[in-house]
Amino acid sequence: MAERFSLRMAANGRVVLPKVVREALELKEGGILVASVEGGEVILTTMAKRIDAVQASYKANVKRPQTSDEFLAQRKQDALAERTFEAVDQKWRA
Repeated sequence: MAERFSLRMAANGRVVLPKVVREALELKEGGILVASVEGGEVILTTMAKRIDAVQASYKANVKRPQTSDEFLAQRKQDALAERTFEAVDQKWRA
């Protein structure tokens, strides 16, 4: 079972995470957390954990994973083909 902590919110809305929580999440000063509200509960996740989840989802749902360089090269190729088609179409319509 997960540990639970009672936290008190200050007048300005700030909440302090207990040291044991910060250590468990390996949070350092300035670390970024992602907050979401699900079913009336606040879920805090480290940015690194969120990035890992997005990458895992991408790998699970993309038929043929590409590197960013491959993606950009394909987009340039598609844009060139589109411009070529438009130029031919304009000549044909003239």
